[in-house]
Amino acid sequence: YSADKGDTQSKMILGRAYMFGTRGVEQNAQMSEMYFNRAIEAGEAAGHGGLGQLYAQGVEGGPKPLARNYTRAAIHFKKGADLGHPVSQNGMGFLYMGGHGVPVNYTEAARYFRLAADLSNPEAQYNLGVLYLNGEGVPRDPMKALKYLQLASQQGQILAHYQLGNMYNDGTGMQQPNCLMAFKFYKAVCEKGAWNKRIGEAYDAYMNGDYTTAFLEY
Repeated sequence: YSADKGDTQSKMILGRAYMFGTRGVEQNAQMSEMYFNRAIEAGEAAGHGGLGQLYAQGVEGGPKPLARNYTRAAIHFKKGADLGHPVSQNGMGFLYMGGHGVPVNYTEAARYFRLAADLSNPEAQYNLGVLYLNGEGVPRDPMKALKYLQLASQQGQILAHYQLGNMYNDGTGMQQPNCLMAFKFYKAVCEKGAWNKRIGEAYDAYMNGDYTTAFLEY
């Protein structure tokens, strides 16, 4: 009701609810699309991020499935990114990293991840940290990787906890390994309870280079 009356936040909530089939509504790509478009018409940059995600992942369920369309995703992620929306900026980074709807370009991926990371987006901080760790799109710099992964972990980004555990266990970006710190981060992964089957599949997909599955599963 509040979404129909013009509440922008409610439009976004309903757009996501219909995209995933949550909050007591059935999955419906067309309804999700409608509410995200209404949010955009009301001046909400996040609406572009919502549409970008909708088109990037597609919707299999509902009365009329929506096929994945990276070209349309890129259009909306770019519009949202230009308006300073961090989720859209992170989305553009994902597209450039995987060559989805745009040419593969790790330098551009890093640029967009940095824009979103500077706006405290934890997923972008994690993604940028991994690029610094691997030297993709940026010079390899374990210290900067450590910085961005720590920022992401402080916001509860579970994969950042896991990467930090690995770094402390191996001594990457530091003078020597630190088993106690590694244990701390591995323990946090377990205690948060978010390391479930789907998160595990996302991490495995990322490590195997399947960035599309990793991004969408995560």
